[in-house]
Amino acid sequence: IKKEALARQAARELFTLLRPKQIKMSEVASFFRQLATMLEGGVNLSECLDGLSSQTENKHFAHLLRQTREYVAWGRKFSQALSEYPRIFPPLVTEMIAVGEESGLLDEVTSQVASYLEGQIDLKKKVQNATRYPVFITGFFLLVVGVMVFYLIPQFKQIFASYEAELPAITQFVLNTSDFFIRNLPYEIILLVGLVVFGLGYLRTEKGKERLDRIKLKMPIVAKLIYYLVLARVCRTLGLLLHSGVPLVMALDHTAAI
Repeated sequence: IKKEALARQAARELFTLLRPKQIKMSEVASFFRQLATMLEGGVNLSECLDGLSSQTENKHFAHLLRQTREYVAWGRKFSQALSEYPRIFPPLVTEMIAVGEESGLLDEVTSQVASYLEGQIDLKKKVQNATRYPVFITGFFLLVVGVMVFYLIPQFKQIFASYEAELPAITQFVLNTSDFFIRNLPYEIILLVGLVVFGLGYLRTEKGKERLDRIKLKMPIVAKLIYYLVLARVCRTLGLLLHSGVPLVMALDHTAAI
């Protein structure tokens, strides 16, 4: 018992060091796909984990799999071992694995988990591609405005000054605006960096993520596409959970959390 407690503590310390970026979803999906193939071939779970941990190139993921194998070797359920790493294996996945263990269909369920994760990866790419165009247009527009304000307008100002003529009010306003931005460029850079840092921090919060999602659903052209992609994700997840034997209420809770 003491040995297991120490191992659990070591696993939790490892978990605090792991970052989602260090273990990609594609690696997790590949793990479950290979695991399903090995289980279908009659290999027992401990041997599967041992073999896959030695084949995994990601050292963090390999360490995690070795620790998971130790849990299983001590008699713990596979789903319980995976639940020690909720940032790598979300509750939806561990719940499906638990159902597979209870029903004796772990090989089938791991294949379904792999398909689910692969679908999530594909959907994420589609959403990113859908939002890439408006982001590109916005960036290009800001670049054009920057070139005009900091380069073209000052050139025209020198030309106008050579004529020594009184300029129309709107033209003078544009020239003065350009001068203002050029004079205060250092402060503008500091302000821009501050806004970027604050914005990135805000978008990591739940409220920030929710607001960003609302903005995505209001984007011209791509809003409807994103809506249907997310709807497909919800339907696919709910259907997969129900097919795996997860009760409806629990399946709805997990689907709402994705």
